Amino acid sequence: MKWFLSITFTALVTLLYGEFVPSYKSLVYAQFKPTETVLGDESGDVGIKKAKKIVVCDGDVVFTIILNGTKISGNVDTIECGIWKLSGTLKGKKLNMKATNQESNDCCEWATFKGTFNKKTKKGHGTWNNSCGADGSWALSPCQ
Repeated sequence: MKWFLSITFTALVTLLYGEFVPSYKSLVYAQFKPTETVLGDESGDVGIKKAKKIVVCDGDVVFTIILNGTKISGNVDTIECGIWKLSGTLKGKKLNMKATNQESNDCCEWATFKGTFNKKTKKGHGTWNNSCGADGSWALSPCQ
């Protein structure tokens, strides 16, 4: 009788361990939700600070700025010339940013933006120039 109980117990444990435990583990993993996402820059370097995504517009041109400390990355949808890669810095309210054309087209290769930007109000203004020799002023604000 002891032998029969031992085999039954072993079979039961094997069934439970073999069938129940993996299902239980998958339920635990499926319900896990991280409370904070830590983003890195484009190099894959994950920082200890959480990056902030700021979407602002200058007319119909949409800037998606990823701010990680003072470092800027992201992109700008230029509409006519495609989506360009952003890089630069925001130190205090001083903005220095460069947009680089990543596509093979007849548009300029780059544009630089210098001026001031308030990350709390998401508003800024300044001057720009580009590789085609043009220049002008810009004004960023929350998109409508």
